[in-house]
Amino acid sequence: MSDYQGFLKAKIKMASFKGFDVPLEQINPALKPHTRDIVRWALQGGNRASFGQRFVAPYFGSGSGLTGRCISRPVGITTKNDGAHAAVILLPNKGQELSWKDAMNWAKEQGGELPSRPVAALLFANLKSELDPKWHWTSEEDDASYAWLCFFNRGTQDNFHKSYEGSADAVRLIPLTA
Repeated sequence: MSDYQGFLKAKIKMASFKGFDVPLEQINPALKPHTRDIVRWALQGGNRASFGQRFVAPYFGSGSGLTGRCISRPVGITTKNDGAHAAVILLPNKGQELSWKDAMNWAKEQGGELPSRPVAALLFANLKSELDPKWHWTSEEDDASYAWLCFFNRGTQDNFHKSYEGSADAVRLIPLTA
């Protein structure tokens, strides 16, 4: 019998871990335990799916008031100013007609932040088809009166007066550890 069990174990392909580990305490506690395990498993694998990723959305998304995208989307990996690496997740809601200050506050309410200029470029490079083709605020100020934005119709960046009203996308940066 033990030879047969060894034979079976040798035939089993173990799941690879090409994603990133997220501690259970960072996963939405409103989820049922088995759903939290599925979310963690999907994130660890990096290329795993669970029937349309409907289990991943409650972890990343706000769960109410969705406009546009129906689930959060992985974007890529970025290096922050302090040298730390983070996975970038585009959150589902879209902000409209917001000044820069209001966009910053709106992004925090979504559980994220406005993208930095490099992250906005990453969004354009990897998810162009899912972005509104207009200009969106970034988190970066140019000076006391101006802030940077990204035109998602062509990927260029410029600065506008902070009082101008424009669009906003929120991202969540999840720290990656070795």
